[in-house]
Amino acid sequence: MKNLSIKQVIGLLLIITWMITIFLFSNQQGNASSVTSNKVTKEIIEIIPSTKHLEENQKKEIVKKVNPIMRKIAHYTIYLIGGILIMFFISTIVQSEKRGVLYSVLIGFIYAITDEIHQMFMDGRTAKITDVLIDTLGVITGVVIYITIKTIIYRIKSKDNKNIVKEENK
Repeated sequence: MKNLSIKQVIGLLLIITWMITIFLFSNQQGNASSVTSNKVTKEIIEIIPSTKHLEENQKKEIVKKVNPIMRKIAHYTIYLIGGILIMFFISTIVQSEKRGVLYSVLIGFIYAITDEIHQMFMDGRTAKITDVLIDTLGVITGVVIYITIKTIIYRIKSKDNKNIVKEENK
């Protein structure tokens, strides 16, 4: 096996860190997980100008209604980050962008499945197909963001190179 480049090592370390983070969240029992997400939701409600001055019982009702949505947004967001990280790493080892996209989405999808299976073994937690779909959608979005940013950077560099050539030809 050839030596890994610094980009590949960094990419791999970031993916491992991302996977460990998800594993630790999934390793929480149901009650602990709910407490964590309720705290985050309550903090957000405390920041929003239209809700921060409400009475405590009103805030609790909002937390109760909004928390399930916040949990889905958290799933989506953390897997979006994973999509970016996986695509970054895969793009350092695969030449074809189409294959890179396919491999990245496949890796994210498989990790989402293993994450849900892991949760089945935690008290008060369940595995949900909808979470796998939300996670996979997050990965796909992350991959699209990565490709978009890479394309923008490429176009900027190409434009700069064209300007340099024009200046040299004057």
